Amino acid sequence: MTIITSFYTPDWQYPEFARQLTHDCEKLGLEYHIVEKQSNNDYAKNCNIKPFFIKESLEKFKKPILWMDVDGSIVSKPELILNNTILEYDVAANRALNDASKIHVGSIWLNYTKSTMSFIDDWCESVVNGGIDDGQFNSTFRKHEDNIKFYELPPNYFVILKNLDSKPPENSCIVHRISKSSLKHIYKKSLNRNKLKK
Repeated sequence: MTIITSFYTPDWQYPEFARQLTHDCEKLGLEYHIVEKQSNNDYAKNCNIKPFFIKESLEKFKKPILWMDVDGSIVSKPELILNNTILEYDVAANRALNDASKIHVGSIWLNYTKSTMSFIDDWCESVVNGGIDDGQFNSTFRKHEDNIKFYELPPNYFVILKNLDSKPPENSCIVHRISKSSLKHIYKKSLNRNKLKK
């Protein structure tokens, strides 16, 4: 079975989101691996833990994982990534509605295959060399796309809610909140201020 994986840092509201995501998994009977990681006191560096954590999780469990940004929620059982048919693929995710060349990285299903691991190794290397996780994911994915069997998930597997209190639309499966939240921008700026003080 696919394992739901995520990490969080003790900054801001992330521990609260981690508890909610854990609750989602337990309510739906999903296996999960959600752990706390030490903060780098830098928003971009914290985001760049993601490819390394994904690699670590795949190597640890040696079976498919669904990466979830910790401020996302699983509203209903994600049956499409729990059946045997999905095992024919390396990666499953949602493409951006306004740009099909970009993949949303808030929730990504990844199979434990040679093609997936080769892609993730390069993704890890790319964030070390500069940039932030989502942009580097997409540029690295384009380089590997011919060797990756990709499954495009339906829109209800990536629903963006406008704020923390928004109710998910009917038939939603995976939702993500506060992508453009002013509160999150304040948090990012506070980390940057702390970095400058050091």
